[in-house]
Amino acid sequence: MKALSDAQVAGIYTGKITNWKEVGGRDAAITVVNPKKGYSSAELFTHYFKIDYEDIKADIIAGDNPTRIKAVIADPNAIAYISAGEADRTARAGVPIKLLPFNNVMPTGRNIITGNYPITRPLILVTKNLPSRAVKAFIDFCLSQAVVDLIEKLDFVPYED
Repeated sequence: MKALSDAQVAGIYTGKITNWKEVGGRDAAITVVNPKKGYSSAELFTHYFKIDYEDIKADIIAGDNPTRIKAVIADPNAIAYISAGEADRTARAGVPIKLLPFNNVMPTGRNIITGNYPITRPLILVTKNLPSRAVKAFIDFCLSQAVVDLIEKLDFVPYED
């Protein structure tokens, strides 16, 4: 299988699609791995696919990204959603996971920055009042090239103007 459509992913997570054969894969039951309720990735996922968390038919409830990755490694029929940055780094490190595109768009940093990959969320800085001189300097630093290495090390996609 090379890709899944939005409708297929929603169908898998809501239990309407239960076998990989139904989406062009081998004849095997799909093991759905989902994060615990309250995780930001679950909120992003349910919002994007317009489904309620309670409608997800998960076989495994797992917390953070590494735990969900371990569940996928342990079961070749499992599917999970995780941070694109962490998934890419993990796959490049030789861990046997496969990243699937949504609607034929891979979750690369470039596709995220350009807006071509649809499932993203920004990380934002919030202040109560207009930023003071020191706060403004900190915000400018956070948006500068000086922190790109740190942002990428933490599996996030750096901001670009």
